[in-house]
Amino acid sequence: MLKKKKNKLVKKGKLGSALVFTLIIFSIMIVIAIGVFSTSVTDEKNSSSTEKSISAFQSADTGVEMSLEKINHSIITGGANMSISDANLCSVDDEVEFSRTINNRKFTVTFFDQNGHIISDCDDLIGSIKRIKSIGEFGGVVRAVQVEVTP
Repeated sequence: MLKKKKNKLVKKGKLGSALVFTLIIFSIMIVIAIGVFSTSVTDEKNSSSTEKSISAFQSADTGVEMSLEKINHSIITGGANMSISDANLCSVDDEVEFSRTINNRKFTVTFFDQNGHIISDCDDLIGSIKRIKSIGEFGGVVRAVQVEVTP
């Protein structure tokens, strides 16, 4: 009878250590899974942030390109003596500001004279524009592009 009791005790001890070993392995697997999930969520946020930044920059660049296109077209058709208003670079409120929203991407363009002052009169001449600053916005991210205008 003693032998039977000893075998039962040994079997219970082996079962207990197997359970502890299984719990340790299971805990390690859970920690690894949480780490992988956390890393993937962080990567997703970073890629989304990068996409928004690129879109905001492209929007600002679009504002510069569209402004330059209007300026060049105006100079070709009417010369540098055309007013900023005639080049369709003024807002409805007669502010010298060129702004658009395209596919949830917004840009606002501001024009500067040779002294670095903001041009605020729509009757000023196209030739007085020496610098263009465009601010692009997308998804809460803002990026700016600034270029010099030469004759």
